[in-house]
Amino acid sequence: MSMKLSEAILKKLYEILLETDQQMIQEIRECDTKVIGAFRKYYKGSQNEIFS
Repeated sequence: MSMKLSEAILKKLYEILLETDQQMIQEIRECDTKVIGAFRKYYKGSQNEIFS
């Protein structure tokens, strides 16, 4: 009985950790997108200043 319980607990913990990992990966991707967008905007602005 305790083996089944331990197995169920481990499976549930694994599912929770997997979900947390996926949420963290999504947040990192969103952050990367914002940083890249800001850099492109800055870079484009810098080029406009240089050539004007």
